[in-house]
Amino acid sequence: MKYRKAIGYLAFIAITAGAFFSVSRAQSIIDWWKLRDYEPSSLIAEIATNSSMSEEGRQIFYVHDPQILNKDTCFVIEEKRKIPILVL
Repeated sequence: MKYRKAIGYLAFIAITAGAFFSVSRAQSIIDWWKLRDYEPSSLIAEIATNSSMSEEGRQIFYVHDPQILNKDTCFVIEEKRKIPILVL
């Protein structure tokens, strides 16, 4: 009987610790999920390399799915999203 109670307590502690870990690392888990099959284009990878980004910086850069667009496409997207877009 003591063993069943001890196993119950250990299970509760393990579930609580797992939940705490998941919540505290939620953004890292989401980023990992988004980037698990992501392959940047050669131009995007070159921009990341030439800017001397750290691995963490690259991850943040890639998770937002950077794209190289022409000027006309940028204005159409900007009107739809209502967010500023950097045009190079």
